[in-house]
Amino acid sequence: MRTRALLQFRMSRERLAATLPDALGWIARSARDDGPSFSVARVDIEPVVLEELLRWGRARTGDVTRMRIARLTHTWSREELGQGPVELERAVEREPPEVVNLDAAYVGRWSCNCCDRLDLEQVAPLEVTEIDPEVDLQLTATREVLVATGFREVVERAGATTRPLAGNVEVLQLVTPPKVRIAPVFPLEAIDQGCTCCGRRAYDRSDRVEGNLFTDGATGLVVAQEWPLTVEPITFVAGPEVAGQAVEPLGWRGRVSSEPIHAAGDRVEPGQLRLFRSGFRPAFLGLGLRDALAAAGARLPPCRPVRIAAD
Repeated sequence: MRTRALLQFRMSRERLAATLPDALGWIARSARDDGPSFSVARVDIEPVVLEELLRWGRARTGDVTRMRIARLTHTWSREELGQGPVELERAVEREPPEVVNLDAAYVGRWSCNCCDRLDLEQVAPLEVTEIDPEVDLQLTATREVLVATGFREVVERAGATTRPLAGNVEVLQLVTPPKVRIAPVFPLEAIDQGCTCCGRRAYDRSDRVEGNLFTDGATGLVVAQEWPLTVEPITFVAGPEVAGQAVEPLGWRGRVSSEPIHAAGDRVEPGQLRLFRSGFRPAFLGLGLRDALAAAGARLPPCRPVRIAAD
């Protein structure tokens, strides 16, 4: 596993170079100023070096730590991905493609009488902007999966389904039905008591390693990373287990009432889908499809291993 760190320091690049120990001086050479009192660096870093850097960064100058943020991302080897499904990660180096026709591409219906959860049905091709030409598989900002047209035969041979995009023949949508049930264990954290009608609870995905941006961001050190999810075993039992999306969105926010506020199954008013659509549904690939794309030479985004919940 390789680790890449986005680091923010509470000092200029010049001061950082003068303050870091000699063994860590190479980090300053990768840094750039981020305003008059901060600098940032994005580096590949070994675990032992990271531990040394964090020890140095926790030391305080006055009332604040030398470092403010260390955001970690990991690249997993094929062996470390295991044999189960994998979660697709969004690239951190650039903004993801945006779906500009959400209200036209999807029909939303109320999933429950007493809360604002939605059931979504795609009824038209997606129209997207800012496709990344450097990768052959990528996620949109709303977690739809896009694949380069040249790999259509590979994904369909593996059992996946594709859809054309509106106005773009170079990229296809890889269909990811909402069939993956994420187990409510760490890194998920419940944020409410659940809907009294449907019983569903809202969960956030914790990225905490050390500190918290809300309580420590002003004066302390915050270390964060994305942790692997755990999915229910029934998710990938039947069929080719090719591709899927989470049944319930993470980070959902919306009204929850003890009494009916609308009728389940009724359609959301046109133009209101963006207002009520909330959270995101992680996207998953079966390892067979991931391996088939890699063998065909596809430039893939980072993939994160997924744990399977015990029966």
